[in-house]
Amino acid sequence: GNDLSFKNNIGYIVGDYGFVLKSTNSGTSWIQISTGYNDSFNSVNIIDEQNIILSSSNSIVKSIDGGVTWQSLSIPNLGVKKTFFVNSSIGHAACSHGTILKTIDGGQNWYITESENVSPSDFFTVYFVNESIGFATREHDEMFKTTDGGETWTNITGPSSAMFAFHFLDENTGFATGEYGATFKTKDGGGTWSPIFF
Repeated sequence: GNDLSFKNNIGYIVGDYGFVLKSTNSGTSWIQISTGYNDSFNSVNIIDEQNIILSSSNSIVKSIDGGVTWQSLSIPNLGVKKTFFVNSSIGHAACSHGTILKTIDGGQNWYITESENVSPSDFFTVYFVNESIGFATREHDEMFKTTDGGETWTNITGPSSAMFAFHFLDENTGFATGEYGATFKTKDGGGTWSPIFF
């Protein structure tokens, strides 16, 4: 599995070669489902019980009927690493080559909101706390924040390690985790980060 997501008692796990598992009982049991596409999926976005959006390196595969039928839409071939949809229309894609993309029409069209011609420049992930506030990380330990729905991104001082995932409880309190198990917590919306250890 490359990504796992839950919304209430509905859960999905996605992986390579079109692999998708679904749970309807909070993960107690799982069934394998087919989307009809053989992509290696890197993200799963559960908008609600009916609207599910998966992504691969150059496409999204979406369902509006709870995973019964699926439709594929292409993303400009920029090597998508991770997507995050805040609702069924608005989504963001962290890509290779220093690029972040945004869609406001459910993936029909995409436009560039961040692009830097530096090396190395691959983005690792993108995560939104709400429709306005989001975070993204890039090689090797660069962190970015947006407060305008991903229209503009600002390079902020983050942990001195590569961060691969975020989870926020609210606009101020959040966690980031990355290489070698490094895990950090912020209490001020990403202004400062403190290491935490389990």
